[in-house]
Amino acid sequence: MAAEAAFLGALARATTLTREGADLVLGGDGVRLRFTPVPPTPDQALADTRWVLQTLIDGEIASSTTGEPAVLVLRTDGGAEASTGCRAGTGTWLLDAGVLVVDDLAPAGDCPPDLAAQDAHVAAVLGSGPVPAVDGDRLTLSAPDGRGLVYRAEVAEDGLLGSWALTAGTADGNALPLPEGARATLTFSAGSRAGGTSFCNGYGGEYVVEGEELRFEEVAVSLVACEGPVGQAEGAYLGALLDRTHRFTVGADRLTLASAGVELTFRRLLPPPVDSVTDRRWLLESVGSGDDAVAATGGAALELRSGGTAAVSTGCRSFEATWQAGGDTIHLADWEYELLDCPPEVADQDRAVVQVLGGGMQLQVAGDLLTVTAADTRGAPTPTLVYRAQG
Repeated sequence: MAAEAAFLGALARATTLTREGADLVLGGDGVRLRFTPVPPTPDQALADTRWVLQTLIDGEIASSTTGEPAVLVLRTDGGAEASTGCRAGTGTWLLDAGVLVVDDLAPAGDCPPDLAAQDAHVAAVLGSGPVPAVDGDRLTLSAPDGRGLVYRAEVAEDGLLGSWALTAGTADGNALPLPEGARATLTFSAGSRAGGTSFCNGYGGEYVVEGEELRFEEVAVSLVACEGPVGQAEGAYLGALLDRTHRFTVGADRLTLASAGVELTFRRLLPPPVDSVTDRRWLLESVGSGDDAVAATGGAALELRSGGTAAVSTGCRSFEATWQAGGDTIHLADWEYELLDCPPEVADQDRAVVQVLGGGMQLQVAGDLLTVTAADTRGAPTPTLVYRAQG
């Protein structure tokens, strides 16, 4: 009560009002009161949320992300974390008249050329005072200049659900091999199911979580004969992953499994840019990449329909299929095609399309261009397919 009376008495004697930086100062008649601005309470629709960037918007052009997962975290206390796929920073956030204000992120360091444009785009949108819109598990930030960012909410159950790819590992002091053109993945699904690829074979079983500990049970592995570096990597990975209890640590885009003499580090795999690709007809423009790219011929095309069906033409053969997304990959299934002898001018292209699309494909969208690569080639080289949206 005494403090309240003293404050009200001093306030009544104040006769001047000035600004000192962001502070408000009242003075006069021996009184000086300084007030520091208090941020508005963060909007509850965004407070305590974590988002993973999926799409960059530039006017009418939508592009999928590259590099490490770009994450936006908006905490209840007004703190914020943001990464661009290259750099990361921490700061504050609030909603002011429907505009998202993110301050003081100040990410440090430089980005390689292939990530610089995305880094600049994310930083510019977050710093522009974008208008946020939440639709289910999607957050869209729209900047005044027509650019934007589309995020999806991070899956939270156990922090494990979703797909991960091995980025590094050690066993008994030795680094696990990571052969080029092949990868080890780990997917956690509802119902305590887990599985993935082990550089060559697929594996699957159950997982059990007890506190901060994780183990795999009743795991079966397919029986493809794997030789050379891929086979060696598979044996080392499965030996480090299975038949042991791990202590796990989950971050926004990292999963670490640690047990006696073993540490495995995974990065979260972002889902493919389905919304940017489906219900559009894509015409094959080239096969290969860089100086090795060859112009496509024969009207080869790809169409992924939102209902889960697909139409494919290689320039020689055409067929229907079904598709589904898993991890960061699109898988085609239920497809049959005639075993034709294609004309020489389109035979190599036909083989390339079947090879890339048949083994699980990864998609990269940049405006009206769609780049398709094979998800896992078991170390064998595969071509790159570049499509352009029709119309």
